[in-house]
Amino acid sequence: MNKLLLAFIASVFLLATTSAQAATAVTGFAGSLAAQVMQQGQPLSEREIDPKTYVVYVTKTGKKYHMDGCQYLRKSKIKTTLADARKAYEPCKVCKPPK
Repeated sequence: MNKLLLAFIASVFLLATTSAQAATAVTGFAGSLAAQVMQQGQPLSEREIDPKTYVVYVTKTGKKYHMDGCQYLRKSKIKTTLADARKAYEPCKVCKPPK
């Protein structure tokens, strides 16, 4: 998405006759992009995740689910899906897996 944004900004500056017009166009695009990203109150990447196949980890004694590599995962980490983890665990506040 960053390449798309840069290409758009470059084309706006090439086509705009004044810097004020360019700034207005870029601001409008950035606003619409931000609205898209925050649609439904979460980043696009979280809306695109399939909870039935997305992998997270839990431990035998913990009450939270984690991303691989989280400092709170123990050697007893157990691989599971996000859909299953949501049923009995809360997301870790440190590694911040999808909710």
